[in-house]
Amino acid sequence: MTQHYRPMAWIGHRPVAKVQTHSVRAVRVAAFHDLASVEPLWQQIAQSADCSVFQDLAVFKAWVLHIAMLSPVDWFVAVLIDVQTGAPLMLLPLVLRREGSLRVIEGADLGVADFVGPVTARGFAPTRSEMLVYWEQLKAALPPADVLRLSKMPARIGRTRNPLLLLCNVNRTKLSNFKTDLDADFDVWYGVNVPQKIRDDLKARRRKLEKRGRVEFRTAESDAEADAFFEALIAQRHSRCVVLGRDDVLTDERYRGFYRDLVRPGDPNSPGIVQVLSVDGEIIAAGYALIFNGSYHMIFPAFKADGWRNYSPGRLLFLDAIKWAASNNFKCFDFTIGGEAFKRDLGAEEYPLYEKLAALSPRGKRVVYVDRMRRFVRRNPSLARLSAAMRGEAAEEHVW
Repeated sequence: MTQHYRPMAWIGHRPVAKVQTHSVRAVRVAAFHDLASVEPLWQQIAQSADCSVFQDLAVFKAWVLHIAMLSPVDWFVAVLIDVQTGAPLMLLPLVLRREGSLRVIEGADLGVADFVGPVTARGFAPTRSEMLVYWEQLKAALPPADVLRLSKMPARIGRTRNPLLLLCNVNRTKLSNFKTDLDADFDVWYGVNVPQKIRDDLKARRRKLEKRGRVEFRTAESDAEADAFFEALIAQRHSRCVVLGRDDVLTDERYRGFYRDLVRPGDPNSPGIVQVLSVDGEIIAAGYALIFNGSYHMIFPAFKADGWRNYSPGRLLFLDAIKWAASNNFKCFDFTIGGEAFKRDLGAEEYPLYEKLAALSPRGKRVVYVDRMRRFVRRNPSLARLSAAMRGEAAEEHVW
């Protein structure tokens, strides 16, 4: 039976003392842990806000209902509010959870968000000195914890730079985002962005596939189709994860419910879509995407390996999805996270993602210190070799 977890008693609407200076706009920070309280502010800022699809209100509400409320965590939203106007300037969805003995506050993710970041009002472009003041106010509004970790942050969010990257000690992560700008004329985009060799190969594979039967690329247009396409995707993804020895988040009913809830055929505001590539009605590849603010985000691609691998159904699915996105006036096709070679083959460019790690307690200071030392060693090859040698000596000493 599914267990429901109650939020911790501390979380609520917690305004922080106002800060007035001649150079910094007066703001207050409030923390909300219920949708009824934060939704009006979110709707107010969303009218002209910059955010990623993972911080869209509809996606966040589904995340709360399907995942956060059914997990041993406490979610909340920190809101930066202009004292003079009462208008929200920035929303930052967060979650408090245990990581071993540490109390960790991090972006509202839990394995769902490819990007973590704030929702920022149009025109909110603080300077570095302003952002440092706001950051201290934000930390003061947080619950007792050891570490605040914001990972997978893009440098730009929508039309503006990410204000959190103005903070000190923000580091690049090992993860990157891959995406490509689209042209309304797919053939123009294809000719400019995809090398001739790749185009010839994909053309040959599609020609061979067409010899097997009638090839179709379809988007689910009814709940029945969405269910059938989604189940095919789940099965194909699971088979692939088993082969690769990877965990499959879609085996968890919370996550299946979250992603399926976002697909609403017939609703023009539906955040999610499911598409398939089929041969004579047999689904050989499937893709789950989120669409937001002119961007198409491929979240889960999957394909049938047995009997179909040599036709590259996964790459053909991507190509058809890009063509569909271009024809529907999307400005960007986002391959999301992961540096697979085929993404570059299909015109994707790499965009780094960043992380901010901040201490909120004496224990947290030790965690941050160790993290900075590790980064320092990695940036200095001679120290890295010395560290590796010392670890080897320690291991040898332990063995004997």
